[in-house]
Amino acid sequence: MRGVRRGGGVDRAPLRMKKQLQRAGLMLASTLVSLAFAEAALHYLNIGTPILRDVDPIFGWAPIAGAEGVWTSEGRARVQITEHGFRGVDHPRERPEGVFRIAVLGDSFTEAKQVALDDAYPSHVERALASCEGLGGRRPEVLSFGVSGYGTAQEALVLEHRVWRYQPDLVVLGFLTGNDIADNHPELRANGHAPFYRLEEGELLLDTSFLNTDWYRSRRDGGTLRNVRRRSRLWQLLGGARSERSPEAGLRDEIYAAPTDPRWADAWLWTEAILEQMSASTAAHGAAFGVVTLSNAIQVHPDPEARRAYREGLQVDDLRYPDRRVAAVGERAGFPTLELVPHLREVAEQRGEALHGFPNTQPNTGHWNEEGHRVAGEHIAQWLCEHLVSRE
Repeated sequence: MRGVRRGGGVDRAPLRMKKQLQRAGLMLASTLVSLAFAEAALHYLNIGTPILRDVDPIFGWAPIAGAEGVWTSEGRARVQITEHGFRGVDHPRERPEGVFRIAVLGDSFTEAKQVALDDAYPSHVERALASCEGLGGRRPEVLSFGVSGYGTAQEALVLEHRVWRYQPDLVVLGFLTGNDIADNHPELRANGHAPFYRLEEGELLLDTSFLNTDWYRSRRDGGTLRNVRRRSRLWQLLGGARSERSPEAGLRDEIYAAPTDPRWADAWLWTEAILEQMSASTAAHGAAFGVVTLSNAIQVHPDPEARRAYREGLQVDDLRYPDRRVAAVGERAGFPTLELVPHLREVAEQRGEALHGFPNTQPNTGHWNEEGHRVAGEHIAQWLCEHLVSRE
């Protein structure tokens, strides 16, 4: 007879086991309800760093079409990724009649997750160009293809695999000297899980060895767990989005002088070759091409003494070596360039106002704030109107 010990005693072990299972079930149910409530509350309050990108076999990683969230780690802004896979507004692939279409490539300064979409420099460019007489009545339309962390190699791949389907009249590359050169070399890049171009016997060859790394395979094969992590605010709050939280990482002092390290010499040569390739590709598609060198915070610090101390610490004459070198590539390859540093530095110094940094970060560090984007965007628009907008 079950539950009765020999000698007439009752075996209570099954009863105790049943009660333990019931308690465990109640605890599990209570925990799941609490987690569900917490998840709902975090979504309602917009708490958590959004996961806006995933691995990609062409670019290493790419924005997730349709993803959205509130970015708070530097600045604060709602970020929405469109169905075409970039931050901005969806546009038809075929260029509408009467539209002058501009594609802007770049990294996190161009994606500009730190500010509202209307405050990002591509939006300022579009609005400021509306009064450009050289457009001959056509409406300017700016499409941003910026992705945080991209180097010039990835931006060249975006040009070939994404931009041309939108039939731009003009392609503008926003080039951040602070890390774009280093990002083009696997031994210098802060995150090496990306495609690279190498120069071999004068020819650019694409290196996609990142596809064979454990980093890429583990994220590619994450399946259901990857989707849960992408959507869960609890995961984001507890550190699941840590890889997206840092501002533009890897700014390097080595850019302010001619390279002495062979790796940096190669990084510069490869970068220059990629720029020339992008210019040639753009010309082959019947569009114009221009490069804008953006600003690193120290280059446009409003305090001249801070710039002087930094420059003397590096033992360099000025902080414009990388901008001049990019301009030299443009002169050699036949594409126009704009150096933003002189204009932004003048504005910052006259006003005594930082164009980089936010209330929730250190001033004069990181990305452009709203005023930095406005000053840069309006100056870029003026340059485009004078040098690159067709006067048909």
